[in-house]
Amino acid sequence: MVPSVDVHMHSEFSPCSVNTSVIANARVATSKGLKVIAITDHGVTGNPPWINRYFETIERARGFYGDKLCI
Repeated sequence: MVPSVDVHMHSEFSPCSVNTSVIANARVATSKGLKVIAITDHGVTGNPPWINRYFETIERARGFYGDKLCI
């Protein structure tokens, strides 16, 4: 049985992540039947310069997949 949650995903905003994105994570999670995901990116400072773009991207993913997936 596949768990219906994944609470540790990285996206294009983490330096350790390769070939992934918030939108792609949400798309794959939805296709696999997950109900909840948590994007757990990490930056190198307390207030990374990309933080506003990060939250905008999360909101965009919620707009696309929010009826099927809690992000």
